[in-house]
Formats: sequence, C-alpha cells, structure tokens
Amino acid sequence: MPDFNGLFELYYPKMYGYFFRRVSSRSDVEDLTMVTLTNFFEVLQKKDLENQQSYLWKIAHNQLVNFYNFNSKQKMVIGFEDIESIEKYINFNIEESRSPYFKMRIESLLVCLEKNLEVKDYKLVQASIFEGRNSVELSVEFGLKPENIRQRLSRIFKKVKEKCKKIWN
Repeated sequence: MPDFNGLFELYYPKMYGYFFRRVSSRSDVEDLTMVTLTNFFEVLQKKDLENQQSYLWKIAHNQLVNFYNFNSKQKMVIGFEDIESIEKYINFNIEESRSPYFKMRIESLLVCLEKNLEVKDYKLVQASIFEGRNSVELSVEFGLKPENIRQRLSRIFKKVKEKCKKIWN
C-alpha cells in the first residue's frame, strides 16, 4: 500500500508547478494540487498501476479542465483586469474561505483598500462590492451617471492595483 506522505513529497512540487503556470490564483493552485494528489492516492489504494506517473498527469489534466469548465460556466474572470475579477475575490464571507493563506490575502487587500482610498472612493467600492449594488443604484446615491460610476470604479481599481499588487504575487 502506498504512503501518502511519500507521494506528497515526491509529486507535490511537480503538481503545484503544473497548476501554477496555468491558474493565476494561488489558493486555486493549492486546491487543485491537493485534490489531484488525494484522487491519485485513492486510485493507488484500489488499483495496481503500471505507469503511475502517467495516470497522475491524466488526473491533473482532468482537474484543470474541470476547473476551467466550472469557471467559464460561472463567467468568472481571474485577475485584476476589471471589476468583476475583484468582486470574485472580495464578495464572499471571509470565514468561509478555502485556505488560511487565501483568508490572509483577502484581509490584507481590505486593509490596503482602506488605507489607499479617499473616504468617498472607499464608500463607492464598499457599496459596489461589499453590498453588491449596481451602477444604476450607485448613480442615484452619488449623483453621477451610471457610466461615470463604472469609469470611476475602474480608475479606483487601477490605482489600488499598483499599491496592493504585492498581496497577489
């Protein structure tokens, strides 16, 4: 019977690197790596495989395909290119995050936002992301056109992206 710790030490760096080059979120990379290794270990307990490494890479590939299929169905964008991508990372209950590392990054991002934004901009971000209000609702409260709200949020996030960049690297 195979030893999980031995498999982990042998394959974790390879699997992590494989997913890291293809997925931009470290928490997703960690999750994909652990699911792949766990599935591989379960298969090894049931079957005697001739080419274990080939089977492991097939599991990793399938996990990656499933990950992309799920995210494309959810229409989620990973990265800081637009507001939707930031909403993906912030718009959730921090206590229910997937890993302590991910939780730490989100908390750091929230602190960074608060420190680097003026009060009015922070209130706009808070209403948009944390409360989930759209640009039409925000335009009434802030006295701006919906297009201006979207443009302003985009500029805010470009500004914060540079100041909070180290959190996501």
